[in-house]
Amino acid sequence: MKKSIVLFVLGLVFTVLRAQVPMDIPNGSFEQWSDHPGYSITVYSVPIMSVYEDYSTPSMWNYPSYPVNQPVSMMGFNVTINTDVPLIKASQETGVVPDGDKAVRLQTFMLEDIITPTVLSLASDYFDTSLSQQVIPSVLSTGTVDVDAFIPLVTNLMSGSGDIFSMLPTLLAMDVNDYITGGLALGDFRPGRLTGSYKYHSAVGGDNGGVLLLGTRYNSSTHQRNIVGGGVNLALGDTSQYTPFETEYMSLGGVEPDSLIILLFSSAGSNRQQGSYLCIDNLMLWPAPDTCADVTGISAMPAIHEAVLGWIVSDSVDGFEYEYGAAGFTLGNGTAAATTTATVTLSALDASTTYDLYVRTLCSDTIYGDWSSVQFTTLDDTTVIDTTNVAIQTIKPLNHPAITVSPNPASGQCYVTVSGSTPTLLKLYTLDGRLVQSVTADAFPIVLNLPQRGVFLLHATTPTGSATYKIVSQ
Repeated sequence: MKKSIVLFVLGLVFTVLRAQVPMDIPNGSFEQWSDHPGYSITVYSVPIMSVYEDYSTPSMWNYPSYPVNQPVSMMGFNVTINTDVPLIKASQETGVVPDGDKAVRLQTFMLEDIITPTVLSLASDYFDTSLSQQVIPSVLSTGTVDVDAFIPLVTNLMSGSGDIFSMLPTLLAMDVNDYITGGLALGDFRPGRLTGSYKYHSAVGGDNGGVLLLGTRYNSSTHQRNIVGGGVNLALGDTSQYTPFETEYMSLGGVEPDSLIILLFSSAGSNRQQGSYLCIDNLMLWPAPDTCADVTGISAMPAIHEAVLGWIVSDSVDGFEYEYGAAGFTLGNGTAAATTTATVTLSALDASTTYDLYVRTLCSDTIYGDWSSVQFTTLDDTTVIDTTNVAIQTIKPLNHPAITVSPNPASGQCYVTVSGSTPTLLKLYTLDGRLVQSVTADAFPIVLNLPQRGVFLLHATTPTGSATYKIVSQ
C-alpha cells in the first residue's frame, strides 16, 4: 500500500513518538546522593543535645526547610536553636529498581519524626503551631522552595483538584516568584510529558503520591517569572510493584516555558497520613509532539470528467497528501497521491458522480496534519461549464470515534467500546511507539488482554476516523 495509507493506519502520534528523544533530568534516576550534617545545641562550643541527625537527599534536587532562630532554656542555660530544619524524610530504595541501583523513597511525616523528642518538647512553644501539628509531605523539586508560602499552596492545590486547569485560579492568584525560584532550564526544548516508575504505600489507606509540573517564563519587562503551563498527576496510589506513570504538560495560552519546576509529593491528596511513602525512579522528560498546520479551506471547481481543487493552510508546509474516491469510500481504499502545490486537477472522473476528497499537510517524512475532507459532484454530459463559478466549500472534519475503557487502570484485561461504524482496527502501542497487539472488532464491547504493568496507547481506526486512548496496566 502507499505510504499515506500506512501512515494513516499507524496514526500521527506513533510516528512522532518513535522519533522523540527525552531531555536529561539531572539525577532523574536518583543514583547520586548528598550527605548533610545534623544540628546540635552547643554551650561554649560544646554540643550538649542533638536537634536532628545526619541525613541524605538525592543530589541536584531541592527540598523545603524551615528556619528556626529561637531561644530555649534548658539545663540552667539559655541557648538558641538557630538552624534550618530540613522538612524531608528521604531514603535510598535499593534492590530491584527500574533503573540503576537506587530509587528515592519519600515519606510523609510529622516534626516528631525528624526532630529529637527532647528538643521538640522543649521547643514546641516556639514552633509555628500549624507546622508542628501538621502531617507534612516530603517534597523534592527542581526549584528552590520557600516553605512559608509553599505549604499553604500545597494544602490548597492538593485538596481535591484533578487537573492543572482546576488549579489555575490558585496558581495565578499567587506570585510564583514568592514561593519557588529556579527550575530545570529548558532552552528551546518544548516539554510534552514526564514519565517514570513508582510504587506507593499509604499508612492507613486512601493516601496517594503525586507529581506537579509548573512551566515558567521570565518576563523581561517585569523582571518576574510567570506561570505559562503545567501538569498534574494525583493518582499515584497503592501498589507494591514499580508501575509506569506519566504526567502530561499542558500550555496555558500557547506560551512556551523557559524553565520547568518538577515537584514530587509523598502525599498529594487531602488525606495525608504520617508514614505513607512514595518510591520513584527513572524520570524522563519527553518533548511535545511536532505538529503540522492543518488545511483550513478547500475550493472545488467540478467539470464533466474532472475537477480542479485547491486548499488553504495558515503556515508553511512541505507538501500535501490526498486521496479520493466515490462518495463514502474508506480511507486506504481510494486513489492516493502527493503534491508540493496547493492545487490539483483530478482527471478521468465519471460524469454526474459524487466524490470524497481527503487532504492533509506534510511537514516531514513522519509529521502530518490531520485529515480534512470535502465532497464534490462532477457535471453531467449536457452541462455548460461556467468557469467563473468556483465554490469555496466548508471542510468536513473526520468524525473521530469515542473510546471507553473499563476498568482503567486495569489488571490483566479490560473492556473496550468504540463509537461509530465497524469494523474497527485496534492497535495497542507502548509509549515509545512499539506495536504490542492488533485486533479487528466487528462488535463491542470486546475484551482486550493487556501486558503486565505499563502505560499503553490504544489507537482505534474506524471507517469514519481515528482516535487514541491511554490505558494503564498494573
